Amino acid sequence: MTGYTKLFGSIIASTIWRESKETKIVWITMLAMAKKDGVVEASLPGLAVLAGVTLDEAQTAVNTLLSSDQYSRTKEHEGRRITTIEGGWHIINHAKYRAKMGSDERREYLRLKQQESRARKKTCQQPCQQTSTMSTHAEADAEAGTKHERESVATSSVDRPSREEVVFCAVKIGLAEWKALDWFAEMEGCGWLDYNHRPIAKWQAVLARVKTKWEADGRPSGPPMAIKPAPVNNSHPKRPLSPMDLKTIIGAKENEAAQLRQRHCSEVALGSTWSDDKARTEFFRIKREIKKLNHQLSSMA
Repeated sequence: MTGYTKLFGSIIASTIWRESKETKIVWITMLAMAKKDGVVEASLPGLAVLAGVTLDEAQTAVNTLLSSDQYSRTKEHEGRRITTIEGGWHIINHAKYRAKMGSDERREYLRLKQQESRARKKTCQQPCQQTSTMSTHAEADAEAGTKHERESVATSSVDRPSREEVVFCAVKIGLAEWKALDWFAEMEGCGWLDYNHRPIAKWQAVLARVKTKWEADGRPSGPPMAIKPAPVNNSHPKRPLSPMDLKTIIGAKENEAAQLRQRHCSEVALGSTWSDDKARTEFFRIKREIKKLNHQLSSMA
């Protein structure tokens, strides 16, 4: 078991703390088991053994975590904490809190590094009592080391963000999650370089510009969909579709389904995870239409 989750103190003020002790134990056990994508791989009996509760208590706890919570601080998914997936469960807000954890730890790391750098500078400014050549070289080496540490701190501050950090920043500034993930995929594809092939120094500033353009476009709730065909003129008799027509329509719909999956679906160990429920519903609707069209095409052979 390689999962690790930082336990925030705010859990005490959450509605989960009003539940039974068995439910709290099961919830914290699932947090500890979760992988980096929020997936908890376990059967219900296995979860009960790991949490040290009975099978009935584990079932009650899981039902509670799957249910909506009108008093939850997180209104997404009606306050639900987990969803059922093949092979276990998925913690809904795992990415949000993982990104928050990474941001807090990064700030603390940079604060300590800057404190060490200021302490070294203060030491180097004190009068030096030794005038030997060896001392001179030692001071030069120390100054070079200080410069190297400063450059290391600067380099660490421009590391590529994770998917979770980008989503957390987008939520913070009010940018739609689908747009943030679309931009993240674009940056991953171009190696985090701008249009002049220069490394992205402050990705948060670039994401803020993405939000500005998104707002200028009218704050669309999803990516542009395929252009719909013009309405048919009902004044003329409708020509039956030929096999070539059906193949053309099937190809267009398969392309539309592939774009939806590429933008909103991620492959995980237990299968696929969709970031947008509407996109997932539209994807399976298109797949059903493709199946019907293929059946119609085969009947014409």
